[in-house]
Amino acid sequence: MCRADSGSIRNCTCTHHSWSFDPADALVSVPKRSDHPEPLDTTAWDPVEVLYVESQGQLIFGARNPGTVPLREPLGGVAR
Repeated sequence: MCRADSGSIRNCTCTHHSWSFDPADALVSVPKRSDHPEPLDTTAWDPVEVLYVESQGQLIFGARNPGTVPLREPLGGVAR
């Protein structure tokens, strides 16, 4: 979520969802909160460690399972 190698920020904001997390990884801001089921339990949405990351073109895929199959296998001939 953070795009800099160093520096100081108050919160880290996801560029996809625009959700903001504090330095302790707690969810502190959810734009368009009315679009989510009420009540939204912010403790259930803490960020998780991604153990496997691979990209295909401009898409980035992440998985929590360290034994994830390489992306090229299920994509077959579509993979570049």
